[in-house]
Amino acid sequence: MERLSEQQEKFAQLVADGSNYSDALRAIRPHVKNWKSKSINEVASRLCVKVASRIDELKAELAAKNLWSREDSVNALRSVVDSPDKASDVTGAVKELNSMHGYKEAEEHNHNHSGKVDGKWTVEFINAEITDATLES
Repeated sequence: MERLSEQQEKFAQLVADGSNYSDALRAIRPHVKNWKSKSINEVASRLCVKVASRIDELKAELAAKNLWSREDSVNALRSVVDSPDKASDVTGAVKELNSMHGYKEAEEHNHNHSGKVDGKWTVEFINAEITDATLES
């Protein structure tokens, strides 16, 4: 395999660690954030083909080390959601899962009855709905 550039290596590491191709491309080339999603996906897919063998090597190294993976984290948090000791466990697990996947809490907290801020549902409102649904079942 030919030697990879620093950006290609970082891309391979991000993908091996669980990032999707488009997010990995955005991380190594911040200027693409202004591109259309279709263009980002196409460039990321081409880059992935070019570094596929390195991604496979990195995944094999991680598996050999038997490290705690992103998937392990998601599965552990999912088990908390499925079998919580208390309602706040569910809220904490959902917040952590949201954080792991890049979802941020609403910047502005407007505690009106609709659960919306600037026309968008707030994280707190959604988490409360999930908690209520979990406790009812």
